[in-house]
Amino acid sequence: MEKLRISSESGRNINKLIDKINSTCNDLLDTLTLKPDAVGNYGVIISQKLDTEFVDRIVRNIWILKAHLKDLKANMDEELSDERVENIANGLLETSDQLNQFVSSNGFFHNSFGWAIEEVNTMISKILDRLPIGVYKFAA
Repeated sequence: MEKLRISSESGRNINKLIDKINSTCNDLLDTLTLKPDAVGNYGVIISQKLDTEFVDRIVRNIWILKAHLKDLKANMDEELSDERVENIANGLLETSDQLNQFVSSNGFFHNSFGWAIEEVNTMISKILDRLPIGVYKFAA
């Protein structure tokens, strides 16, 4: 099994992107978590427009995405196997695709939060570009 090493420059760039994605995901999670003060700030209209099951699926996928990023960040200093990199990349891509599907299926959510999901997707692409193998071949 071949081992891969991520260069220190790529590692720094990937870590910065992971931190940005985590920040965006945390902002989304904060917004989607209905707390007493959030209902007061955003009004009952948002509560009525967002189906809680739909929101739960979005939140679950954001947490899964964060777990993949945590896994990547924790293993960056290690020599990664091709298989490990493939698993992480596929996990990121699959979760990102699911988020895109959910966002596209709800006009209110797409109009309100689609930009943040697109920002996350762009940063995921940049991370995958910096991994030391042609990761995109695994997503096909």
